[in-house]
Amino acid sequence: MSALVTMPNLLPTVRTLEVHRLPLVGLCPRSGNPQLGSTITICYRPRTVVLEVYALHRYLQSFVGGKTIDGVQIRDMEQTIQRITVDSAAVLGVPVRVRADLVLQQGQELLLRCRAMPR
Repeated sequence: MSALVTMPNLLPTVRTLEVHRLPLVGLCPRSGNPQLGSTITICYRPRTVVLEVYALHRYLQSFVGGKTIDGVQIRDMEQTIQRITVDSAAVLGVPVRVRADLVLQQGQELLLRCRAMPR
């Protein structure tokens, strides 16, 4: 299982908004949803650490085809986006907002927004 990794924020006194926008395709092993053109956006104001970009990509890819966490397989997009939000807030220690713009089969679209506070 790939994990979120952080790196030091070298200028924590500079007010910054980090916005990571990445493709998110093929989470569900049955439907193949979300389809090409789907994205996830992760936003936060870093304090002492920021998300490491390449590890973030690997972490998101670990959800493709379903992911098992604590013995439960996550296949639905709603729970996946919620998990990404909670995990991000936990490693960063700051509130995190996530937006998923998902293209589904048969021309459907789904917008999911989540917020999480650090644990």
